[in-house]
Amino acid sequence: DALAEEFYVDGILLLNGNDVLFEKYYGHGSESKPHLMNSISKSVVGLVAGKLVGDGSIDLDKTVAHYVPALADSGWGPDTLRSVLDMRDGSDYSEIYPDFTTTFRLQDCAIGWTDADYCPEDGPKGGYAFFPTIPRNEEKAGKFSYRSGSTDVMGWVLEAATGQPLAELISRHVWKPMGAEFDANITVDSSGFPLADHGVSATLRDLARMGLLI
Repeated sequence: DALAEEFYVDGILLLNGNDVLFEKYYGHGSESKPHLMNSISKSVVGLVAGKLVGDGSIDLDKTVAHYVPALADSGWGPDTLRSVLDMRDGSDYSEIYPDFTTTFRLQDCAIGWTDADYCPEDGPKGGYAFFPTIPRNEEKAGKFSYRSGSTDVMGWVLEAATGQPLAELISRHVWKPMGAEFDANITVDSSGFPLADHGVSATLRDLARMGLLI
């Protein structure tokens, strides 16, 4: 309890196989209250992508532009889906948290995650308008670097390939089959773009179920 207070822990759940050894919530947490998963959201999207590869809905060797023509001239356009999932694409997407001029910070402005002073007044609004503006950098192609935007692009690809919202794909291919106890949520911006990289909220119990699934 002292460690939970010191480190602002909202909940702890320990599993041994299927057996719950310990479960406790702190602050405003509860067993039925969803909690923002931040970048664990990327793993959920990866699971959905794997299922769609398995049923033939997407081909990892095809390009982003093949599925989303609106991204053809973006930094991701010529990249294969495999390279995007591996974050080895050629987009000039930068993610340096202390630097408020990097792409990640400007993405937060575009999607309405923040309206801080560093946000450009005339910047694109919404993910569908923002991601096509990211240029290409061939020097990055084939080299791993952590790029949250690549997962958002993958979410767009999955929606385009199936004609279904990302939330529905998660529900159909992950949440229901794994026997989730509660609904999850996913943030969408004002344009309806889903925040695949950090927008999913779920209960701690269902996050544990996802761990068991993996």
